[in-house]
Amino acid sequence: MENAISRLGSGIKILIALADGRPKTPKELEEAIGRSENTVRTWTIRLAKAGMIEKIAEGWVTLDSNFLTSGGREIFMRANTRKKVNEALKELRAENYAKITLLDVSSKTRLPPRVIEDDTYLLAHDHGLAVAAESSWRPDLSLA
Repeated sequence: MENAISRLGSGIKILIALADGRPKTPKELEEAIGRSENTVRTWTIRLAKAGMIEKIAEGWVTLDSNFLTSGGREIFMRANTRKKVNEALKELRAENYAKITLLDVSSKTRLPPRVIEDDTYLLAHDHGLAVAAESSWRPDLSLA
């Protein structure tokens, strides 16, 4: 899972490097993202096929200079959240949990339950964990 996130990170880093609107050569992209020529070639082809960048005479350019203010930031945050949830689930399993709640995962990731909910349900089974329904207990606010 971490390797997949790392690879996704390379594509996002390329988009970030191109966000200034200035064309970049493959060598400039290698230096900007700290990855190999092969990684840059693979990701520029993928991003071009997805319609996010294009090659011009001077190098690669982004077709959406607002990438980081549109879907790009969301994709990056989503990948980072999934990584944190995965790490939290590993920790909970190592602590011999068999059944967890969103609050258990939330306390490990320090992210709100609504943010981690989808990833928790998606990944819990991979770690041999069951997700229990949240407790119906609520504080009595009538005393306040």
